[in-house]
Amino acid sequence: MDKPKVVQFEITDRDSSGLQHFYTSLFGWETDGRPGYQRTFSSETGLPGAIGSTRSGPNGGHGDEWDGGTGQMTMYVEVPDLREYVAAAERLGGKIIAPPYEVPGRPLILAFIADPEGHVIGLAQGLQTALDEAGYTR
Repeated sequence: MDKPKVVQFEITDRDSSGLQHFYTSLFGWETDGRPGYQRTFSSETGLPGAIGSTRSGPNGGHGDEWDGGTGQMTMYVEVPDLREYVAAAERLGGKIIAPPYEVPGRPLILAFIADPEGHVIGLAQGLQTALDEAGYTR
């Protein structure tokens, strides 16, 4: 595998429609139009992305009453061995925000770490393939 690279961005907050309106109006991006968590295509944004509230990744354990949290922008880096990179991040002074999470029914593992200054980064193993198969890298 080549060096790890950013394969997706995600912008989340409580107000999905407000966020989507802001980014689609400001940049002219088109999304897949689904309610709530809308996906962008790499032809629109440079790399696949998503805008809206979500209960994926570190929010996967939140119940239906979860309101989307305070919001954040996250980049996802595709790595060949997610658990190895999580351990390396800790050795380098980072923190585990959400431990490796295997997405049910998919060959996809996600984890969230923070660098020593607290910036959150999503690590992914299998996300590039999932995005390709879903058509978001067109």
